[in-house]
Amino acid sequence: MPGIAPAAKQQGRYAASAIKARLKGKTLPPFRYRHAGSLAQIGNRLAVIDFGRIRLRGALAWWIWGIATSIS
Repeated sequence: MPGIAPAAKQQGRYAASAIKARLKGKTLPPFRYRHAGSLAQIGNRLAVIDFGRIRLRGALAWWIWGIATSIS
């Protein structure tokens, strides 16, 4: 698993669910990381986006990166 915040957030949710399940005498399937995609600014008005099938780079990706980071 990558050492990034989305992985840690998913692991935290899984750990909480696993604790609740064990208290009820149940088990959960093994943890599986689900990659939601990557956004990265790589320069002045340049970025890269990778959502699997959708990959962009350059100024358009930078605009999308800016919108996405301002929302979250």
